[in-house]
Amino acid sequence: STQTGQAGNVTVGASDSVNLSGTLTDGSGGIVAEASNGGNAGGVEINTQQLSIQEGAQVAVSSNNGDGIAGDIKLSASRVNLDYGRISAETDGGGSTDPANISLNSINSLNLSNDSSISASTKTGQAGSINLNQADKVALNNSSISAQANGEGGNAGGINLHTSQLSLEDAAQILASNVSANQGGDINLRGLEQLEVTESLISTSTQTGQAGNVTVGASESVNLSGTLTDGSGGIVAEASNGGNAGGVEINTQQLSIQEGAQVAVSSNNGDGIAGDIKLNASRVNLDYGHISAETDGGGSTNPANISLNNVNSLNLTDNSSISASTQTGQAGSINLNQADNPAASVSLNNSSISAQANGEKGNAGGINLHTSQLNLANAAEISASNLSANQGGDINLRGLDTLQVTESLISTSTQTGQAGSVTIKASDSVNLSGILTDGSGGILAQATDGGSAGNVEITAPLVNIQEGAQVTVSSPSGQAGNLSITADILNLNQGQLTAITGGNGSQLGANINLELADALFLSNESLISAEAIGEANGGNITINLTSDQGIFVAFPSTGENGSDIIAKAEGGSGGRIDITSNLGLYGIQEGKAIDGNGTNDIDASSDFGISGQITINSLAIDPSQGLSELPIDTVAPQLDQTCSPTGSGRNEFTVTGRDGLPPSPTDMLSSQRAIADLGTPTNPTVTQPTSTTNPTSSPEQLVEAQGWIIDEQGNVFLTAHVPSSNNQGAWQPQPSCQADFSGKS
Repeated sequence: STQTGQAGNVTVGASDSVNLSGTLTDGSGGIVAEASNGGNAGGVEINTQQLSIQEGAQVAVSSNNGDGIAGDIKLSASRVNLDYGRISAETDGGGSTDPANISLNSINSLNLSNDSSISASTKTGQAGSINLNQADKVALNNSSISAQANGEGGNAGGINLHTSQLSLEDAAQILASNVSANQGGDINLRGLEQLEVTESLISTSTQTGQAGNVTVGASESVNLSGTLTDGSGGIVAEASNGGNAGGVEINTQQLSIQEGAQVAVSSNNGDGIAGDIKLNASRVNLDYGHISAETDGGGSTNPANISLNNVNSLNLTDNSSISASTQTGQAGSINLNQADNPAASVSLNNSSISAQANGEKGNAGGINLHTSQLNLANAAEISASNLSANQGGDINLRGLDTLQVTESLISTSTQTGQAGSVTIKASDSVNLSGILTDGSGGILAQATDGGSAGNVEITAPLVNIQEGAQVTVSSPSGQAGNLSITADILNLNQGQLTAITGGNGSQLGANINLELADALFLSNESLISAEAIGEANGGNITINLTSDQGIFVAFPSTGENGSDIIAKAEGGSGGRIDITSNLGLYGIQEGKAIDGNGTNDIDASSDFGISGQITINSLAIDPSQGLSELPIDTVAPQLDQTCSPTGSGRNEFTVTGRDGLPPSPTDMLSSQRAIADLGTPTNPTVTQPTSTTNPTSSPEQLVEAQGWIIDEQGNVFLTAHVPSSNNQGAWQPQPSCQADFSGKS
């Protein structure tokens, strides 16, 4: 030791073991090199097979009360055990060019228990680093490894552990921290096969400075479980008083986060920023686990993003969450396999993925998921939201084969700002089913307090919306976006497509565009509605069934209202409804969609404004197509038409039913319309007539009688021409069947 001078070094070599136990009455005990009044402390070096430090004993170097420096601690031992033991290197300042480091070499196992610690610290200078090389196993139980700068001008050192197995349990901690506006140290955990963190913490932190990064590499697994009494637990990089937090990077095959543990970066109470979270793992499982990137503000140019790369499966259960949020700055984005092949599956059960701006000036980040299968169930949510007049983030779901949303929600939202849009592309199907307890469920883009809602765009061969689920764009007091679905088949079974817009008459209504190849089915009180509130104009609904076999079927009503298509307005004009279906529309017609009417209606009315237009284009066969209209005026008959046949000469035609014919060519044949049994046909014997040949002669031309003549003897002769009027015997028939043969004219 020394006060103001240079203390010497301590070197110990023991072929078997070095055991340090207990303290003196002043608290000191073990092996120490120190300078007490600004001098320079020496170093300590121990070489042995087993080093045991317990009951308060320590191996330490320190230089206090001045600008002195301390030497390094170098430990080479196969087994190092600390049981309420300490290894420390401490300086007050001046160590910026020569910090006091701790090196553990040739270690097979390192065990710390019962509030043991390994620490390198400074106040105003540069703290030393802690380095462990190629250990097989490191275990911390209610103990800590730390590199700290505790003063206003200090820089924390780093922690570098190279070991195959690392476990922390029972409030164990690995920490690198600094207080002031200087640099915090990094934590690097490498060479790992497995990392186990149970009710413990790995953390870099600062108050007003720059916190370090945490990097973990494990060839097999990283398992984080449980929390400390203050709620923290897992792997965290944070800045607590306006400083900048570091980032977290984890590379492994399987990442498991459960029982409240978290992977988090955060910068609170100021304008600081946080680093990114980068997770590279084939399997990521969260069971009441959390991944979060949070800033209060200032991150407009450098938001804290969350990236999950090379992921094969991602599973979130039991209220787990992945979130990126801010108060007044730019929230980060959440990206899954953005530049990689799609994940095989992503599943959320009663869990959430969210990008949020919670303050008045914040901008929400986006959510980009690249996966083949995406399944949301049991009140799961994917959401991007902002409060203020700023920009909300978009949600992009791509690379999908199938999307299944069951009693869950995908949404973008804002209050007074611009909500983001939702874009979904699937090669197989999109299936939305059921609602949450608040009545929402499906896909939603909304603005709740005068802001503008985003768009919703869905592309998939098959889209099923059922059991109360809905796709909605809504801004009751602002401008809503557009809702677009491109599919082969769209099936609404108690499902809804709604666009709600409000505001003044100058605002355009929200539109619904359905580009469908083959079929649109409506059943069980389904609804397609573009509704305008207040003085706004109703949105337009366009339904195009583009294939030659395109058909639109609305099944008979099963409830009070039926299935309706509505483009209504209150004070503004009703919207326009355009429907094109090559094979026609079945089961639905134009009419007022009145509550309780029990019919399927197409309605483009306005309560107090001008009603909209309904246009239906169909290439279905018209029964009258190709028929010529018969003339109303017939040719004047040359024969008397007033002579009716007697009753015995009348014919009869009796209709007994349609038998095997449908009501019209466009209607289906009902099973109730049976084909009449006409009996079994027989083959009658046909007698061939014998032909005879008559001499050929030119027949006389027959001419209808136009009148007759009565000669002097009273004989009557029919004539082909009307006789001249000077012939007393001439007579022309009058329009009566009662002829006068008296010869009187």
